[in-house]
Amino acid sequence: MELYQIRTFVTVADEGHLTRAASRLNTSQPAVSAHIKALEEELGIKLFVRNPRGMALTKAGEAIRPHVEMVLTACDGLIQQARVLRDEVTGEMRIGLNSDPEFLRTSRFIVLMKKEYPRIDFHLTQGMSGQIGEDVRAGKLDGGYMFGDEIPAGLARCRISTYRLMLVGPAMWGEKIEKAGWDEIAALPWIGTPPYCPFHKLIKKMFRQHGLEPVISVIADQEPTIRSMVISGQGMTLMLEEEALAAEAAGEAVLWNEAHLEIALSFVYAAKRHGDPVIRSVLNGIREIWGLSEEQNAGVPALA
Repeated sequence: MELYQIRTFVTVADEGHLTRAASRLNTSQPAVSAHIKALEEELGIKLFVRNPRGMALTKAGEAIRPHVEMVLTACDGLIQQARVLRDEVTGEMRIGLNSDPEFLRTSRFIVLMKKEYPRIDFHLTQGMSGQIGEDVRAGKLDGGYMFGDEIPAGLARCRISTYRLMLVGPAMWGEKIEKAGWDEIAALPWIGTPPYCPFHKLIKKMFRQHGLEPVISVIADQEPTIRSMVISGQGMTLMLEEEALAAEAAGEAVLWNEAHLEIALSFVYAAKRHGDPVIRSVLNGIREIWGLSEEQNAGVPALA
C-alpha cells in the first residue's frame, strides 16, 4: 500500500468525482482510477461505486475511511516533525483573499514571510468569504480570509478584528438618501452579493428586522465591480467603513447613517493542521502584521 494511493482514496471520497479528484491531485483521471483499483485489490474490498453524480463510497469504504484519514494525518505529522527537526519550514500555501489586498495587508505579509520563511511558496486567489471557507474545508486552499462568524465545521480561525459597515449610495442620490427612512431605503435599487457572501445575509437580516425586503437589482461578487456600480448610479450597497468614507471624500458616494452594522474578519485553516509548521509560520506572520498576540488568538475551532 502506497501513500499516494491513500491520498487518492481520501480525495475521491471528498470530491465524489474522478475528474475533480484528479484536478486536486494534479494528475490524470486514469491515474486516479488506477490508484483506487490497486488499493481495492490490496485490501480485497470494493471501496467505491459509480452513480449518476460520480463516485460514492461503499459501506466498506465508509467503514475504513476514518482509519485511512488517521494514517494520512499521521504521515503528514511525521513529515512536519522532520521539517521541524531540520529547522526549516518548506511547503506551499494557497491563500484565498476575500477583500482588497491592501485592506488585508497582503504585500506587507508576503514581504515578511519571504524574509522569515523563504522556502514557503505562496499562491493567492481572490474569492468571497463563503466560497473561501468551503475551499479550505475541501482542501482546495490551505487558508484564507473570511468575514463573519459562520465558519465551516472542521476549520479553526485566527480572529483579526471587527469592522464597521456603512450603507452607501451614489453621490447623485444625495438628497434622496439623506431624507430617506427605512421604507424609502429598502425601495431603492440595491447592488447585492451572492448567498455565500456574509454581506448578503447582513442586508437581508437588517431589513427583515424592520419588516422589509430590499430591492436587489444586480448581484455582483467582486468589490471593484460593486463600487463601480454604486458610483455610476446603479444602486445602494454595504461597504467597509474605510472604503465608504474614502468614496464619500472623493465625492463618489453618500452615506446613510441610520444603520449600525459590524462584521468580524478572520483567517481560517483546517483545524487538523494546527500543528503544521507552514500553518504555524503563516499564523505568526498574520499576528505580526496585525499586532495580535498568540495568547490573545491561538486559533479557535469552529463548532460542528
